[in-house]
Order: sequence, then C-alpha cells, then structure tokens
Amino acid sequence: MRFPADPGYDYLFSGASNGIRSWFDLDPYVHFGAHFLSWLASFAPLENQAIALATFVHFTWSLLAVAIFVVLKREGFSRFVSLLSALTLVLCPAASESSLANVGNIKWPLLIFALILVSSNQLQRSPKLSGAYLFLTGITNPLSAVLFLPLLMNFFGRDKTDRKSFLLPTVGLLTSFGIQAITVGSSGLGHGTGGVKVLTPWPGMGLFWWFGLISPTVICISALLLRSLLHIHTKSHLITRVSVVVPALALGSYLYGGIGDRYFIAPMVISWIVSLAFVHELGSRLKRGQFIAISVAALLIFLIPTIKWFNSSWYLTAGPTWSEEVELARMNCSSGPTSVQLNIGGIRNTELPCAYIKHN
Repeated sequence: MRFPADPGYDYLFSGASNGIRSWFDLDPYVHFGAHFLSWLASFAPLENQAIALATFVHFTWSLLAVAIFVVLKREGFSRFVSLLSALTLVLCPAASESSLANVGNIKWPLLIFALILVSSNQLQRSPKLSGAYLFLTGITNPLSAVLFLPLLMNFFGRDKTDRKSFLLPTVGLLTSFGIQAITVGSSGLGHGTGGVKVLTPWPGMGLFWWFGLISPTVICISALLLRSLLHIHTKSHLITRVSVVVPALALGSYLYGGIGDRYFIAPMVISWIVSLAFVHELGSRLKRGQFIAISVAALLIFLIPTIKWFNSSWYLTAGPTWSEEVELARMNCSSGPTSVQLNIGGIRNTELPCAYIKHN
C-alpha cells in the first residue's frame, strides 16, 4: 500500500507528533475530518499506517453512501433509485481517480451528504444529530457555505410551527462557517491546498475534463426546466433543492480549485442523483420502450467521463510500497543519520527523523 503524493505523509506525521492539536491544522482552512482520520491512523505501526489510513478513508466513504441510501429511501424514493444514488458516490469517475485512499479528499463525501441532508425532511426529524454533522462538515470543507441555500429553501417551505427544529442545524452550520472565516479569512476560504490553480481550458482538453466542468450545471438546470414543463410534482422537494444549488456548487468548486478532478466530485455526484430521480419520475409517463431508450441514453451520457484518459489511480501503484520504504529507512537509520528520505507515490519524498522512525 502507498500514500497518495498529495497530501503524502504530512497529516499523519502531524497527528503522531502533535496529537489532538493536529485536528485543527490549517490547509489553509480548518480541515478537521482529514486530520482526525490521520490522527487515528497514526496509532498504527509505522509500516502499516498507509493501509490503516486507506481503510479509515474508504470506510467513511462507504458509511456516507449508506447514509445517502437511508435518507433518500425515507424521502420516498424507490429502493432502486436510492441504491443507485448511493453508489454514485463511489462510482463517480472523478472520485475513482483522485480519491481512492486519499484522506485529503474526505471533505467531498461529507459535503455531498450534507447537501442531501439539509434538503431533506430528515433535518427536521433529527435536528441535534444534523446540527452536529453540519458543524463537522463545516470545519472540514470551506465550501459548506453553499449549504445555506438549500437550508433556507427547506426552512421557508415549512410551517411556522416546524421551523423551530431548524435552530440547531443552522447554529451548527453558522458556527463552523464563522470558525473557518475567523481562522483563515475570506482569502483563505477561496483557495484549495497548495498547487497551481488552472482556471482556463487548455488546448486538447479531453472529454473527461469538459464533462466534469460543464455537465453538472447543464444536467441540473435541464432537469429543473423539464420538471416544470412536464408539471412533475413529488412529495419530497429534495431533488429541486439540490438541483438549484449545483450551479453555485460547481462555480464555487471551480473558483476554489480550478479545473481539477477532485473539484468535480460533489457537483458530478449530485447531478447524477438528480438524473436518476428524474429518469425514474419519467417512467410513469412513458411507454416501456420510450423509458428504456431514455434510460440507455442517460447511461451513455454517464459513460462519457469513464473514457480512458489517464492511468486511473496510478499513484497507488507507483514506486515502492510504504512498508518497503519504512524497512529501508530503518536500515539507513542504523548507520547513524538524524533523518532519512522516504518515497511517496514515486514522485515525492518526505523527510522523517530517525528518532521518530525507531520509536514507531
């Protein structure tokens, strides 16, 4: 098992060195979720920390996929639509490429579920738990500010007697946003973690990138227009609320990190859920043959970003494994140096003190 080159071993080293204080390290924003999981993984033996962290990351993604299924099912969606929607979280091509075993991207599934939660009736039924979750999401992902839009839509769609239950979720979200804003300022909230931000399409930019950049907004606006034209009405307003917020989310992700696969994850997953719900709603209005044709067309559109454009997740197979690097580092430390270099993902090195390596 290997660490992704970004963020590499930095989070884990901070967790092992600084303990609980590492939970609030800045990237430049507060990135609680990533640092908390890294801190947990730091308790594993040094040679096993890569696989421990990957396990925690994948467990979190899987748990949030289950949560999406549960919320959608309780909102009245069919078991089939709810299951497919949950699977989009882990099957989304942008997530498959950049987020396998990558603790730095744990903020995206947290944001996706938060968006579904604040748009649903579950927010009112479990205000304490929802408030706590929104707070944790807010101190992990600075783009959580987009959650205020569906939250307000949900609030004003309720009777006055039901609006009291929105107090704790609103306080949780406002508090976390205030912490992020005070800690890093407005400039820090508008930037991802390091690296060069690419905002302009480049010559020969492939379908994967164009699809991730444009399709979420196009899909959601189209779904809203067609639902209005066809007078499609459902008991749950969740799909309408998430569709409205996706253009803002896509724009925010673009301004935040530029054209990058990790910044496509949240808008793409939500747009796919919107598509699945919309196609299912059309099923009752169409003949069997028409429904099958539309379903196949939607599937073909979803397959566009899966066209091979890159060696997917190459960073998990490039260079020596982490356990091999740790073994080599221990051998090198025995000759007397104070620190040694360990290879990360075949393209990056991290320097660790020999005292740390011997102790762990």
